Amino acid sequence: MCKLIEDSLTQDTTNEAVSYNELQKIYLDHLNQLSPQRKLVFEMSRHENLTYHQIATNLNLSVKTVESHVSAALHFLRKK
Repeated sequence: MCKLIEDSLTQDTTNEAVSYNELQKIYLDHLNQLSPQRKLVFEMSRHENLTYHQIATNLNLSVKTVESHVSAALHFLRKK
């Protein structure tokens, strides 16, 4: 592969990595603005891939409360 193409690909990869890291930092900053309970429910749903029923059982909440927390967290994060 020619040097110019290699340099271009390296630069693209670096730019993507920087953009990803910046986006991840923004996401985490906003996630930390959620209330502790809402953050916990959201992380269990999205990061641990637990069902609403599993989260409700683990945290002794109703499934409706879990749905409400996840919905509100998504609304907040999309808005930001």
